[in-house]
Amino acid sequence: MEIKDCRLSKSEIVRKRTEFKAVFSSTHVMSSPSLTLRWIENPTRKIGFIVTKDVASQAVKRNRVKRQLREIYRTNKDSFSEHNQYVVQARKLILTKSFDEVKEDFLSLARKTNEQK
Repeated sequence: MEIKDCRLSKSEIVRKRTEFKAVFSSTHVMSSPSLTLRWIENPTRKIGFIVTKDVASQAVKRNRVKRQLREIYRTNKDSFSEHNQYVVQARKLILTKSFDEVKEDFLSLARKTNEQK
């Protein structure tokens, strides 16, 4: 039995300032109480995560939120369009939600982005 490599590669992650600016300049935005999802059309699927100090002042908490969001994305890549570049921005309410609640919010936003096409 072959084990599939499910890692999130560096080429799948938005890292450059110009890429973030491109997504933020788009008009495609969806929000939930704990997350904001922005996207633009792109030849390859990429995603970036933003958790500001306004959400959590401690780096430990910000990093935990980013790890959770990366894991949700990694295990549910099929819910996201192959031809979009996404940026997920956490909101303060995310700290009070469980992993399953955040997962449901994130995936419902992903489904809504696919319906808008």
